Amino acid sequence: MTKLFNNINKSWALATGILLIASSYIVKNAVQSPYILLHQTDALDLLPPLWLLTLLWYVLYFVSGFVAGHILSLACVSTELDVKRYQGGMFFVIAITLSFAWYLLLFGPEMFFLSWIICGVAATSFLLTAFCWLRLGKNSFLILLSVSIAFYFLFIIQFFVMLHT
Repeated sequence: MTKLFNNINKSWALATGILLIASSYIVKNAVQSPYILLHQTDALDLLPPLWLLTLLWYVLYFVSGFVAGHILSLACVSTELDVKRYQGGMFFVIAITLSFAWYLLLFGPEMFFLSWIICGVAATSFLLTAFCWLRLGKNSFLILLSVSIAFYFLFIIQFFVMLHT
């Protein structure tokens, strides 16, 4: 029974990771190329290579989805852990939605200030998700903590880009 349960966890985790990477691909291609805005604001000098940022964008969403699928498919024995799991799940949905909104607002209508605020709230939601899931899985906590740090890094980069324009 445990073997079957572990396979179900992995398949849900993989399916959620693939779903998020597909969603991120759709969102990324729904707006104009980021090269246009970054070239207009002379932000290319401030950023790492864009191929690396694109790769990190997809890895971030796949890993986040994989962790979420794994945590949400766990069978909890304690009601307190179930509450933390679902609370973290809601923070996760908020974080993913806001991170997609951040990308669409920044590279679509180029709303710098609003997208900057949304990026900060998304990073905070990822952080809250990580702390909700801390007792459910230490590795999940560490992975989502690194995702939060990556979003705070984007938050700071976007702030410097805003100052640069």
